[in-house]
Amino acid sequence: MREPFKKSLGEIPVEEGYKGGGGRQVVLSREDDIAEHLQILTRGFLSSGASFPWHGHQGTDEFFIVLKGAGQVTYQDESGGLSSFAYTAGDIVYIPADVPHGIECTGSEGCEYHFVRLDA
Repeated sequence: MREPFKKSLGEIPVEEGYKGGGGRQVVLSREDDIAEHLQILTRGFLSSGASFPWHGHQGTDEFFIVLKGAGQVTYQDESGGLSSFAYTAGDIVYIPADVPHGIECTGSEGCEYHFVRLDA
C-alpha cells in the first residue's frame, strides 16, 4: 500500500537541466513509488535569453506549466517543418511523445516551470 508523503522544494537540490540549458529540481520520479505512468515531475528554470536546446522524448508525453516568465516553443510539425508558439505565465503546454522541440525564455525575466513526463 502506498503512503501519503510530502517533500519540501527548499530541500531538493537544483541540478543542471536537460543538455545544460538551465536548471531543474526532480520533484517526483518513479523512485517515489507513485502513479504507474508518471516518469518524472521536475521544476525547471531558464534565465532570460537561455533555452532548453532541441531535443525529444522517445515514448514520453511532456506537459509543462509556466509558473513565471515568457518565451517560445519551437517544434517539428507533421510536415517535417518547424512551427512555434509563444507562452506566458499561467499557460500549460503539451508536447506529444517523439516530437522534437526546443524551449526558449525570451522575456525580460527568467522562466520557471513544472514539467511532467508520462509514458505515452
